[in-house]
Amino acid sequence: GAVLAGNIVINEFDLNPAGKDAGNEWVVLYNSSEVEVDISRWTLETTHGKTVTVKIPRGTIMPPKGYWTYIHSRQWLDNEDELIILKDAEGIEVDRTLMASDTDDDNRYWTRYPDGLDTNSDSDWRFGERVLSKGVIRSGTVFFKDKGPWPFE
Repeated sequence: GAVLAGNIVINEFDLNPAGKDAGNEWVVLYNSSEVEVDISRWTLETTHGKTVTVKIPRGTIMPPKGYWTYIHSRQWLDNEDELIILKDAEGIEVDRTLMASDTDDDNRYWTRYPDGLDTNSDSDWRFGERVLSKGVIRSGTVFFKDKGPWPFE
């Protein structure tokens, strides 16, 4: 059968990493299905403060049970009351995070527990994990966007 967009979730994110936020904030997507999914031209949108939309590059394929991480060289996530929305190439909402805050300048981040759990409830999320860091994010693809226009393309 067809893979539903709902098989792709925002799985982890770090609003306020240790040190500078620019170049160190990240969002991890997870494909919970048994088949690869093309997420080309999907978007991640932030909703607090300055709204930012980032487009996932053409040709981006998520492997089954795989992870994909987005990092930008600029600061793009707010530390308080941030909500991140994932939309498909048609602009239809696929997933969203809870409204989250992280006021501590450290390596703790928000994560779904367990991986991929999506009951559309804030209780799907846990804060305080420290096992992931930039460059060592799961075993999936890491996409680092260096500079670029604002809003990000």
